[in-house]
Amino acid sequence: MKTSTVILTVFAVFIACSASVLADEPAKAQHSLSLYIVSKEKIEGWKFIDSPKFPKLGYISPAPDLVISKLKNVETFTARSILTTTDTDGQVKTTRRETPAFKITLLEEDAPGFTAFSRRAWKQRVLIMLGDHPLIAPRMFSVLTEPTLNLEMGDAVDDKNIKAAIMKLVK
Repeated sequence: MKTSTVILTVFAVFIACSASVLADEPAKAQHSLSLYIVSKEKIEGWKFIDSPKFPKLGYISPAPDLVISKLKNVETFTARSILTTTDTDGQVKTTRRETPAFKITLLEEDAPGFTAFSRRAWKQRVLIMLGDHPLIAPRMFSVLTEPTLNLEMGDAVDDKNIKAAIMKLVK
């Protein structure tokens, strides 16, 4: 009888610990940057991303290609860009734009994985998400060998919430 009580107690502790760990998983996922290489080709089991911010972006794998859960440093700045377009009459129009941005510095131990990811993603679109929130989807034009990444937020409406969430990743 004593043995069965001990076994039940151990089992109860195991279940309680497992539930605690599982409850922490969504919180960890909400507080990490997930990077996905986007495919234009439909792949079985992959999720199609089509939203107002990212219309018909493409397919992402069920698991991220890279997860960054801790950062060395985050700096905010204003990104300035100039967009030049030509209208139907041949008139050139120049628009200046300022958007909030973040300069993210990775931990030294994450730098090699980030470089390897950028090598795999070269010439492809990359979706960067903060938890379940898609942030940006730039095209990877070069292999990134420095442990830094600039995130230009564009017209994100909840910049303060995004900034607070990204700042939580600083170690």
